[in-house]
Formats: sequence, structure tokens, C-alpha cells
Amino acid sequence: MAVLVVDTGSSSMRTVVFAETGEILFSVQQEYSMDLGPDGRATMQAAVFEQTLTKLLSQTGAFIKEKGISLRAVSLTSQRSSVLAVDRLGKPLYPILMWYDKRSSDACANLSERHGEEIYRISGMRLTPVASAPKMRWLRENEPAVYEKAFKLIGIHDYLLFLLTGNFVTDASLACRSALMDIRCFAWSDRLCALFGVEQEKLCRLLPPGSVAGTLKASVAESTGLAAGIPVISAGGDQQSCVLGQGLTEPGMLSVNSGSASYITALAEQPVFDPNMEVGLNAHCIPEKWVCEASNMSSGTAYRWFFQTFYGICGAASLKEMDEEIAARPAKGADGVICVPDFAGRGCPGIDPQARGVFFNVGLDADRGDFARALLEGIACDIAEAADYLKKMGVGAGAVWSTGGLTKFSVFNQITADLLGRPVTVRRQRETTALGALIGARVALGDIDSPQAFFADYSAQDQVFEPQHEGMKIYAELLQKRRQYKEKVHR
Repeated sequence: MAVLVVDTGSSSMRTVVFAETGEILFSVQQEYSMDLGPDGRATMQAAVFEQTLTKLLSQTGAFIKEKGISLRAVSLTSQRSSVLAVDRLGKPLYPILMWYDKRSSDACANLSERHGEEIYRISGMRLTPVASAPKMRWLRENEPAVYEKAFKLIGIHDYLLFLLTGNFVTDASLACRSALMDIRCFAWSDRLCALFGVEQEKLCRLLPPGSVAGTLKASVAESTGLAAGIPVISAGGDQQSCVLGQGLTEPGMLSVNSGSASYITALAEQPVFDPNMEVGLNAHCIPEKWVCEASNMSSGTAYRWFFQTFYGICGAASLKEMDEEIAARPAKGADGVICVPDFAGRGCPGIDPQARGVFFNVGLDADRGDFARALLEGIACDIAEAADYLKKMGVGAGAVWSTGGLTKFSVFNQITADLLGRPVTVRRQRETTALGALIGARVALGDIDSPQAFFADYSAQDQVFEPQHEGMKIYAELLQKRRQYKEKVHR
């Protein structure tokens, strides 16, 4: 028996067919992109997601039929905080306001000044344009006809669930990113809906993460070759599913996911709030558990920007060449080029969307490889500072699990271990988000009692990076020197 996972991100959608053991039997991916505008808009047409879903499910259905695989369920995990207005039939009324859309910035600033702490204490979210609620408010104020006509205001995850089942539902791990859900009891908040001016009847019915959202519609089965009537499961938000797929099922564990940005996440069994409101408190995709989520703004994004700017101009240069130049340079810490990689703003700690990146301590002997090494070390420093911030909150002081594109580079993993002063484990199975959706499905179907039961039988062949004494010393000095430089800049 197999499970089909649909993993939907901001830049691509993939379908993955898993055996019950976690082995990948088939995978296919389709990329797309947001439409960006100078006024801060970031939108996509809902048809892109519908067409991509149909295409990938059809390709997957053909493989399943060819191999004679028995499909147990479809499980969905998706990016969070986007908003789509639809009518009663689920027809889109307006382009999707993607999580990156910043046109609600003024509304966020006004509400934060008057109610920011109250919003955080109820929802667990520091109010920014990333959240869904200010986008809904923006839609009401700027497109009133669309808002009034909308039967539901839904996310991309909810839209895909509707396409597959015909039901308007979502789960708490996605709803918590709206700033409309009470994070303590996993229910829509009357107070927050009133603050943002959003009628609760326009929101989806809330389910616990890992719930059966419905069954696959006959029309979808006919168009894709899948079996009608199989369960469709809402596994949860992509970041929470990634945390689960890494194996973080116990308090104290720390997850690092270094993709376009880095998410540093700790599991908690009770709500834990940050007095400075820099750490988001989210519903985990394990029911009745929470995750404290800190983030920076530009890990993989900054790394690729640097490559394209300083290596791509050389024509045939590849990312491997940049990695090799970095690996050829020893860790110099405070004696080398130092980077604060706030090229897309600063995350936790010291959140500042307007911050910009800086290279310090540059001499005439520095070349592009030195700058590249400093950038990688700077990204790892940001992760270490966020991890330390979480530790001071009383969470995430234990084992560290790391995933994401940057973990393909062993030098990055060793730098991270040295900075954290803790072993860093990198999963052999890098599809940790999709794996989390598989685990959620198996629990929902009653195959296993808990996520822990899955990992009891899971042979991962993970790679562990132990902190090295010399590296720890070098990077402790680097962190200190970075702080000194940042203090000088801020004066």
C-alpha cells in the first residue's frame, strides 16, 4: 500500500509516491513563479495551481497504474499564508495574494501600534504582511466588490483540498498563520476576526492537523487515473511537516531548515510566547503540540544571489565551483572577511525588514572566495543566534536536525555544528516535508499510533556532524566580532 503526497510550495509543486516504509517510489515536480509588482504585490492565478495539480496527478496516476500500485490515500502539505477569494462553487474571484504580498504593510503598521501585543498573545504571530488576515483586510478595503461576493477566503492548501474533495476545510497548522486563530485552543478567534474586520463565516471549517478532509471526487479520479473515494488528508503546513519529517516529536529538539530562508524551530508541549514577539508560536502538525519558529530572511536566496552576481558572470561557472572555493579556504573567523547577510532584511533576533547586508573587515588580499566563505559563515551565524534566542526562551536546547538545500554542502553543516556547539544530524532522506505528510497520513489512517512509531522502524542512515574544538573557538570569536561591528553600524 502506498501514499501519494502533494507538496505545494511558493515556487513549485511536487507529487511523491511513498511506500509505507518511507521509500520514494516515484516523484515529479513542476515549477512556477509569482507575479511581482513595484507596489509590493505578489500574486498568482489560481488556475496555475489547478492545472499543475491535474498534470502532476495524471503523471503520477499513470505510474501507479503501470506498476500496479495500490494507493491508500492522498496527503497534502502546502505553503502558508496566501489568500484566495472564491464563490460558493469554489470559482476564483481574484488573483491569489501570495504570502510575499506586501500591500497590507500600512494596515499592519496601524494595527500593530494599537493592538500588536494583543494579536500576538492570541494568535502567536507578530503582525506582518506575511499573515493572511491583513491580506483579507486589504481585499475588503481595496476590492470591496470581490470581498462581498466571496463565499470563502481560503489559502492555496485549502483550495487544493477543495479541488480534490469539494469541501471547504483547513487545519490548525495552516490557520495559525492567518493571525485569526486562537493558538491556545486551535479555534477561530472572535476578537481577532473583529479586529481585522473578517466575518468568520468566510473562513474554512477548522480541522486538527492530520485529519481526513474528505474523499477523492469521481471527476478528479476520472481526469487523473487515480481511484475515486480514497481518503484525502490535510497533513499540515510545509514548515511543520518538515519538522515532523526530520523526526522532531519530543520537546527540546531543534530543527533547522535552510531553504530560501532559514527556519529555526523548536517543539513545545505547551504554548511558549516570546516577550519580544520575535518568535512565532505555531500549531504543530501533531495535534495538541506547538512549535516555536524563528527565521532569518535570506539563506539560500543570498547564497544564490552571490553566486549569480560574482560567479555566474564567468560564463560556465557552476555552483560547485563556488562551493569548492569556499572549501579551499580555512575558517578564519574574526581574522577574515565577516558578513552580516541581511540582504533581504533581518529576522530573529532583532527583526528589521529594512536591514541590509554588510561585509566587514575587508582587506586588499580578499577575493571572491573569501567573500563567499564569509557569506556562508554569516548565514550559519544567523542560525546560531536564532537557536540561542530560542534556548533562552526555554525551548530547543537539545538535539539538532538540519535539512534544506544548503545541507548538501558538508562545509555548511560543519560550520553550523561548530557554531551551535552541538551535533547536527542531516537526514539521508531530504524530502523531509513530504515525509512529514506521509507520517501524518499513516497516523490518520490508523496504520501507526504516533509519529514516534514511524521512526522506531525507519532506517535513515543519517549523517552526523560533531562540533570540533578548534572550529568552536574560531566561530565564538567570529560571533563576538560580528556583534561589535553591528553595534558600531547601529550607533
